[in-house]
Amino acid sequence: MKISLNWLKNYIDLDDKTPDEIENRITLLGLEVDEMESIGSDLEGVVVGKVLTCVQHPNADRLKVTTVDIGSGEPVQIVCGAPNVAVGQTVPVATVGCTLPVEVKPGELLTIKKNKIRGEVSEGMICAVDEMGLGEDHSGILVLDTNKPLGTPINQVLKTNKDVVFEISITPNRPDATCHLGVARDLAAAFNRPLKTPEVSISNDAGKVRDYVDIEILNPEKCHRYTAKVIKNVTIKESPEWLQQALLAIGLRPINNVVDATNYVMYELGQPLHAFDLKQISSKKIVVRAYENETEFITLDSQKRKIPADTLYICDGENPVALAGIMGGENSEISDSTTDVLLETAYFEPTGIRKSAKRIGLQTDASYRFERGIDPNVTLLAAERCAQLIADLAGGELVDGTLDVHPIKTEPKTVSLTTSYTNRILGTQLDQPTIQDLLKRLQFSVSVVDTDTVSVVVPTFRPDIERSIDLVEEVARVMDYNTIESPKNTTFHTPSPYPFHETFTERNKAKLAGLGFTELYQNSLLPESYALEIEAPERLIRTLNPISKDLTFLRDSLRYGFLKTIAFNLNRGNHSLSLFEIGHVFEASSENHTEINGVKEHVHAGFALCGYRSKEEWTGKAVHYSFADLKSKIYAWFKALRLENSLKEVSVSATKLEFILNETSVGYLEVIDPKKAKAFDLAFPVYFAEFDFTLLEKIAEKLDEFKAVSVPKFPSFEFDLALVVDKGIQAGEMSAVLQKSAGRLLTNYHVFDVFEGGSLADGKKSVGYRMTFKDDSRTLTMQDIEPIIKKILKNLNQQFAAELRQ
Repeated sequence: MKISLNWLKNYIDLDDKTPDEIENRITLLGLEVDEMESIGSDLEGVVVGKVLTCVQHPNADRLKVTTVDIGSGEPVQIVCGAPNVAVGQTVPVATVGCTLPVEVKPGELLTIKKNKIRGEVSEGMICAVDEMGLGEDHSGILVLDTNKPLGTPINQVLKTNKDVVFEISITPNRPDATCHLGVARDLAAAFNRPLKTPEVSISNDAGKVRDYVDIEILNPEKCHRYTAKVIKNVTIKESPEWLQQALLAIGLRPINNVVDATNYVMYELGQPLHAFDLKQISSKKIVVRAYENETEFITLDSQKRKIPADTLYICDGENPVALAGIMGGENSEISDSTTDVLLETAYFEPTGIRKSAKRIGLQTDASYRFERGIDPNVTLLAAERCAQLIADLAGGELVDGTLDVHPIKTEPKTVSLTTSYTNRILGTQLDQPTIQDLLKRLQFSVSVVDTDTVSVVVPTFRPDIERSIDLVEEVARVMDYNTIESPKNTTFHTPSPYPFHETFTERNKAKLAGLGFTELYQNSLLPESYALEIEAPERLIRTLNPISKDLTFLRDSLRYGFLKTIAFNLNRGNHSLSLFEIGHVFEASSENHTEINGVKEHVHAGFALCGYRSKEEWTGKAVHYSFADLKSKIYAWFKALRLENSLKEVSVSATKLEFILNETSVGYLEVIDPKKAKAFDLAFPVYFAEFDFTLLEKIAEKLDEFKAVSVPKFPSFEFDLALVVDKGIQAGEMSAVLQKSAGRLLTNYHVFDVFEGGSLADGKKSVGYRMTFKDDSRTLTMQDIEPIIKKILKNLNQQFAAELRQ
């Protein structure tokens, strides 16, 4: 938001402060200044002059040759093209060498030089309003009404437009700072100076205004207050120069005197206002209401918009005339033919305005303020202030009285604060009178309860103040954080240990990075086109208020993010991808899994390999990632979790494995279905795995802690076993039986050989296992191992018809 320094000076004396000092203080008050810009000019070199002679230019029909006394000796000759220049006029004269705020080229301003115009010497320029940057009028030169001596600098006669504009970032909790008076209030407190507020006499009764309009609020929960004033017999015209300059300084385009007055008061007091053409309001009635169905409405910008149901409208006796708190309607706008004005101010509930503005896709200066929560008790003041301003600017007649419908009143909050608590939080030695003074500067009402406690009545323009700690922050920012001394010593506290969830997650991320995976951070929303065509619709949860048309469903799997990322990388030449993500997934469920009924939320771990494991080099051809590559990485991960011995795998199909842990499915490994891959135009097969990380965490938390053991004194015993089985039997299924049969002495095993053909019958294969046995109490012999081997052979034969290879 832009704040004008000249405008601020209407409320607080800042003449002895430099712009840099003001910028620094605003930032220290918590209203961060993003940018400070000097605009306009002080018109140095422009002086008061008097036209002595004025004759037709001999070589140009539209030019005149004048002599002008500028109070510096001999009069100067100036060629002037203004139609209204005449002898005897007192005029502003730009002397040779001065620079005017007129851009002749991008980044280059007009500098006055002595030159010849159509053969006649010209030593300066008689200025129009726009040539001095004081407005947009270029119809003729500015004729001054002043008794100042000739040669007097023009900035002593006219109020120039030189100004400093601060671009301020307003946090959502500070609606009071969305206006000049609010910023001035903070500065007045910081500099300990009086705050000058606009003087307005407020009407306490409806008066004659009831003869012109009546107000009805049908949705008081959305509109807590609505006021109306009437100004008759106005003349719509341009605003005076001072008002135009004020609005231009903060980036607003002047429109006319009535609309400009509403904008001025909004930026002065923070209360949005709207002016209606009273003659366009049918039945002399204003109704504040919401419609149950979607409607169409043409706003002030001439756009026909579809307005969602439950949006709050301002209506007359027949039709809507404005979107409450957002924008007025084209059917009731102020025009050149307007003679009677109905002025509206209101308090609209912030959440409703925020939702409506977002759904419509329309944010305005008014909605920006209503969304943050304006002061409901400044509504009447703003109405009176603006109505009087319109009457003065437009020559209108202010109808006596104000309609003020106020179904829900907002009372000031009372918060207690102790001196001891304040000093403990800030590390200061403040006394109670100092704390009282700092809070009173912010227009808080403070009363003493006891020697340590004060009771603070918080004005309604500060909805962010709710607790004692909020008041402590107010004390600190007004006194300036930089004045708080750094402590000479401090106490160190031993931090509490991280919860298991955090350590488990971080430990797993480190392990997966060590296995060569790169971590992804993906959006947890899915586009509708993918979700409904590729995923199972019955599992999906549609968001009620999607942030984008393309992101409407909560993801029930991590798969989409991987495929999107892989496609993005492949299209940009990255053909070797090893990725993982640990993130939340959501699933529609009849069970109560979270705070929201019908939503199951879990953390999943996803993995994907795609492209080349190694690129083509002089040593050999490129090698693609395979199903086995991802499977081996998963087993390495489970080994780090100490769960590899409990993991079982079940073949779901030729391209998919399911993993079982403690009789519960914990995840799967698959080759991405071509239909899903085609949606992303993937040139390589994608090997993808997904596990229920929440379930794995619960299992891992119950495991015993790691214990250090001594190095074994006795050697291990290795034994190779080659088995002949049908080709369709998977080694993983046999491994589970082997491990269970071997018992505690088996410490390690792996498949070291798979052989087909040769002396083996058709449809058979040989699977070779290398097993390692160990006993911490003695050296094992063949006599110890032989019974175990027989048991393994027996069980494998019973389940898989496995025979010992001869």
